[in-house]
Amino acid sequence: AAVACGDSHSLLLTEGGEIFAFGSNASGQLGLGARIAQATSPAAVSSQVRGTPMRGIAAGARHSLALSVSGAVYAWGSN
Repeated sequence: AAVACGDSHSLLLTEGGEIFAFGSNASGQLGLGARIAQATSPAAVSSQVRGTPMRGIAAGARHSLALSVSGAVYAWGSN
């Protein structure tokens, strides 16, 4: 399990490899789609990482990163 904090959002990685996010989604950094401006409680990331077991997370100012068990790197949010 892990926690990563960006400028105004946070990511949670469960022991089972799932990612949850909450906070601002102004740049898509939560991975919840563009229609959600913010999440006040942790929500399962619904971007391309959903269903892929993860082993690491990182959060930048307005972007998020994830490392899968197989070694693939995923990024979403602002470049």
